[in-house]
Amino acid sequence: MIEGHSILLVGGAGKMGTALLRGLLESGNLDKKKLAVSARHLRSVEGLSGEGIACGTVNGELFDSLGTPVVVLCVHPDEVTETLAQLAESKRFRECPLLVSVATGIRTDQIESEVPDGIPVVRAMPNLPARIRAGVTVVCRGQHAQREHEEMAEQVFCSIGRVLRLDEKHMDAATGLAGCGPAYVFQILEGLAHGGVQVGLPREEALIMAAQTLRGAAELVLESGVHPAVLRDQVTTPGGCTVAALSVLEQLGLKNALIQAVATATQSARSLGKAEE
Repeated sequence: MIEGHSILLVGGAGKMGTALLRGLLESGNLDKKKLAVSARHLRSVEGLSGEGIACGTVNGELFDSLGTPVVVLCVHPDEVTETLAQLAESKRFRECPLLVSVATGIRTDQIESEVPDGIPVVRAMPNLPARIRAGVTVVCRGQHAQREHEEMAEQVFCSIGRVLRLDEKHMDAATGLAGCGPAYVFQILEGLAHGGVQVGLPREEALIMAAQTLRGAAELVLESGVHPAVLRDQVTTPGGCTVAALSVLEQLGLKNALIQAVATATQSARSLGKAEE
């Protein structure tokens, strides 16, 4: 996956760490012998040992066991400082070829201030569909990272979906849209399925129809490159049932609610970084 490098996945028992780990394993691009996973509690990753994956709770020791691996930091924002201190217990940590952080809201300069000078840092924001290799990850690089380091990070995350590069000033907004976005979609999906049940559809079939409709509509946008508003007009017959339904969504403010949700999540992500300063 990253030619010549091993990977230490720190926080592999968390939701995003697990999603990333499983996505990487199922992609078939990962040599298990070049992977180690750490967690706060060994019981959280015990099952991975049976799969031939090195596991542990001491990050410095795991780092040394792999030589000088690429580190992917999948921890909560308030755990970043402690985790970096543990990694620094390795005398070889200053030789780390790349440190990728998935910690929400934590800027690259904040991480760079807590690691040996010169370690290249890339910030990444994947989302939950990484679990089925259908996610989207946004990456940006810190001051010591070059294009090659950004490409290395892409090699990690392209196995679990699409990867986009943006300037760091957009990362909190990417969190508000893509990072939190699956939750918004699940809410919409639940509402559509409930609506189907309310008008008499069997519960299981209503959920399948709602999920496949969302999936198909999203894939149509991605594959066609056509703006959603244009595609919406193509299914909206004048005086028909779709336009009647859309008028209800307008009255209830669905679009505006989604816009405000993204804005609120963006501000929340931004505040996480400020809290750690």
